[in-house]
Amino acid sequence: MSRLERRLQVQELLFSGYSHEKISQKLRISTKTVSRDIQWVRDNSQNWLEDLAENGFGQEYREAIEGYKQDIMRLQEMQDNCTDDNLKLKIIRTITDTRRKYIEQFAQFPVVWALDVFVKNNNPQPIEKPILPSLSGISGIKKRK
Repeated sequence: MSRLERRLQVQELLFSGYSHEKISQKLRISTKTVSRDIQWVRDNSQNWLEDLAENGFGQEYREAIEGYKQDIMRLQEMQDNCTDDNLKLKIIRTITDTRRKYIEQFAQFPVVWALDVFVKNNNPQPIEKPILPSLSGISGIKKRK
């Protein structure tokens, strides 16, 4: 088995909920190797997400969404030209399913990571966190003089 194959197996087992020790036992490798492979998976996932956010996310996202919109438009044209009530009902159901898939697409994109990169690239000023007035003592109650 190649190193890449092993790392992909480690990734699959990790995502399936296996502990480092169980992965080690199942693949007959040391826990140190498992830890290195998991770090490799995390690094590569982060690199992939950053690259996607910086270079390809917008285009990929637009194409996917545009495809759903085109499908819905074609189905609506079919519905408008349809005279068979049973077929019209099937088209309406298909439109509903396509819209559901369109909405589900939003949940499948790595929006959180892409948004983080977008903010870094387009908002050079850090967003300041509100500062609360200092509280005296652990309890936060000021002592009277």
